[in-house]
Amino acid sequence: MDLPPFLVALHATVLESRAAPALAGTIAVGVRQDGGARWWTASFDGGVRAALDVERPASPSAWLLLGRRSADAIVEGRTPRASDVDVGGDLALLDRFLARYGSAVRAWQTRGGA
Repeated sequence: MDLPPFLVALHATVLESRAAPALAGTIAVGVRQDGGARWWTASFDGGVRAALDVERPASPSAWLLLGRRSADAIVEGRTPRASDVDVGGDLALLDRFLARYGSAVRAWQTRGGA
């Protein structure tokens, strides 16, 4: 089962960012596929610790779960379908996270290993 390109690109975007994230908490981002979900998580507590292809944390500060088509749409610069996106937890934190990293996700980051 391949990792969703969106998660690969998100991982690269977060790790390659040079600016301080100005976030505190744990974010979990998942993409539905093959009857389950593949997850990426990052902790923003005095630094950034991120991991691809992990179990969803039991109690993330905020989480985002996308359908595969919506995740692919983001990588391609298109708007995801709202009905294909689930969110929970600290929505203000999730909004800050997406404002900081969401628009920086690019298709070229899906090529190669992360």
